[in-house]
Amino acid sequence: MSLKTNALYDGVMKTPPNRQLDVSFNEDSSRKRDGYAAQNFSMINRIALNLVKNEQSKKRSVKGKRLDAGWNNEYLLKILTN
Repeated sequence: MSLKTNALYDGVMKTPPNRQLDVSFNEDSSRKRDGYAAQNFSMINRIALNLVKNEQSKKRSVKGKRLDAGWNNEYLLKILTN
């Protein structure tokens, strides 16, 4: 991988999908440490990120789409059924 495709973030080289998860879901500051909780929530966050990114009806950032989905149940249903 070239340095252009990686991002230097918190002193650690991260690939863009991992950086997106941290920015969108604040994964690095998560306190889930017991058992498989961290892995389970990471998988749920990846699924949610992919669903939000694949929704094309609104031209907004991932954060904006997540906010809209939180405020509007119809939009949330549209994201989940795509």
